[in-house]
Amino acid sequence: MATDISTAEEIQHEIVTRLAEQAGVQEAEVDVDGNLFTSGLVDSVGMMRLIDELEERLGVEVPPPDLVPENFRTVAVMAGYLAGLRASSVA
Repeated sequence: MATDISTAEEIQHEIVTRLAEQAGVQEAEVDVDGNLFTSGLVDSVGMMRLIDELEERLGVEVPPPDLVPENFRTVAVMAGYLAGLRASSVA
């Protein structure tokens, strides 16, 4: 179910909320600039689940070639990538 979430800031908040829920931590403990893969907040399975949830929530589909760590290393990078993908799919 796609929502009206579209800015990188709104998407970032959504990512932080979902990561905190998955990891069982407070949202304030999620460092938006920290490396998600080395922080222990998420593993590869958790990341794929997160991406799947975000695709559904934002009404986008991440193309398989874009499923690389560089696009999902930090919350901030992920939010920027997804905001760009959302903008191009809405345009």
